Amino acid sequence: MAAARQRTALLPRILALALCAASVLGIVRLAQQSAPVAADSAAAGGDCLARKRAEIDREKAAGRLTAEQAMIRRQKLKADCG
Repeated sequence: MAAARQRTALLPRILALALCAASVLGIVRLAQQSAPVAADSAAAGGDCLARKRAEIDREKAAGRLTAEQAMIRRQKLKADCG
């Protein structure tokens, strides 16, 4: 009698554990599928601006751009990165 009671108490626990594991796997797969989309949208937005600003700053520090040229290029960034 006690063995049957232990088996019935164990079954709901096993089912709950399996459901939890399936949920975690589903969330991981969903995150993996949406990661490239998020990376593409980030590259189209803020990353492009940051990369171009850093490039302008490097050129200015190297002496290839004057302060005025750097300012003009920064103003054109929104058009460049879309």
